[in-house]
Amino acid sequence: MKKGAGGRWEVGHAASAIGPAAVGEVAPGTGDWDMAEDSGNTAEVTVTVDGLAKIDLAGDLDLLTAECAGIRLRAAIAAGPARTCLDLGQVQFIDAHGLAVLLDTAAFARGNGVHLKVVNINAQPRKIIDVTGTGNALGIT
Repeated sequence: MKKGAGGRWEVGHAASAIGPAAVGEVAPGTGDWDMAEDSGNTAEVTVTVDGLAKIDLAGDLDLLTAECAGIRLRAAIAAGPARTCLDLGQVQFIDAHGLAVLLDTAAFARGNGVHLKVVNINAQPRKIIDVTGTGNALGIT
């Protein structure tokens, strides 16, 4: 973990604006968002003045990225306010592993009293969510 450009804390390719406490529980060796260099996969967290955390994911959410994405999402939710928005607008692909991370994140948020709203879902991730009938579990109407 290191402090990167713009004062954000970075673990591999993932970035967070909420500081080291949110990522302090990332185990050694699990910090790479993706195994491939220059993959474009990122997780960025910002907390607005009104107490809403916004998590922006970008890239693919699949077998290679799911474990680290799950760690990052849990850390952001655990450290953030009671209202969190998960923006998937730059996620073009998810597989079963990515869907499992989203479902686990939603359950983790509920268990910690955090209202999680998933927004800006692109066509392929939306199709996976619709086909599997998991929209309600993710708080998507």
